[in-house]
Amino acid sequence: MANSVVVMNGSNGSHHEDPVRLSRKQRAVVSYIEHNPKFAAFATAGELGSRVNVHPSTVVRLAQLLGYDGFPEFQAAIRHTYLCSLDAVSLNPPHTPGRFADIVTSSLDQDMRNLATTRASLDSKTMQQVARLIQAAPVSLAIGGGSHGGLALIFSHLCRFMGLPVDAEIRGGISLAARLSQIEPGHVVIGSSAWWVLNDTREGLAYAREKGATTIAIADSRASPLAQVADHVLITRSECVCFNQSLVGHLAIVNAIVAEIATNGSQDIQQRMLQSTAIAERLGAVWQHTGTEFEDAGGDAPAGA
Repeated sequence: MANSVVVMNGSNGSHHEDPVRLSRKQRAVVSYIEHNPKFAAFATAGELGSRVNVHPSTVVRLAQLLGYDGFPEFQAAIRHTYLCSLDAVSLNPPHTPGRFADIVTSSLDQDMRNLATTRASLDSKTMQQVARLIQAAPVSLAIGGGSHGGLALIFSHLCRFMGLPVDAEIRGGISLAARLSQIEPGHVVIGSSAWWVLNDTREGLAYAREKGATTIAIADSRASPLAQVADHVLITRSECVCFNQSLVGHLAIVNAIVAEIATNGSQDIQQRMLQSTAIAERLGAVWQHTGTEFEDAGGDAPAGA
């Protein structure tokens, strides 16, 4: 973790460097976090307090004093900073054939925890607002790199199927620059990240915001650099049992936005979906079942088999 604890300023995830007056016990908690970020990133408020010999309420009040809603949001910022400091090898546990089955189960269990945390932290009104913004925008752009590029493609595809003008730009660099040059006020730009925030995605959202577009971030912490340049922040959890970032929470958010638009959007959404389906059928895009030789024979094997 960095040499200082991130101090929040407002609900949009921005931070500042203004000094915060801390008590002796609170300073002790901060010092422990800075020297033991791995423990603090995953411990409860009670466990953290016991390590410093203070009451859990001291830990909670510290989080609130630093601008967080409570300890869970504070811990998400600690975890984000800690994981960002690790390389892929450090994140990846030792794998042996004997424990592979345990790793598989642990991975599924972690994904379920990620989804549970995402469900508990999301505000449905914010999700509905984001859905309305995307539906109303003349142009929307989903950006992301690496695994998050896949998320951008999925979101663009689902929105396009509903007839919405949502593009995906996942190449970064000069390709992203060319696409961002077309951003105007009233457009929507959505980006996603976890603890490794790609500079292209962060700066892409920052530029779009400067140009008057509405920016939306799907991130794992309000302390994320991506959250700091977003008008609307959707928080999920992204821990995995190995080096990669789990995207089940990010994808769940995308699915929820799409479901909101498809179910409660304008009446012409359904008509556009029917049109997309009809065109796909005309193109023969979807495999159609036809009886095989085995099935046509009533289950008997072909002659000579």
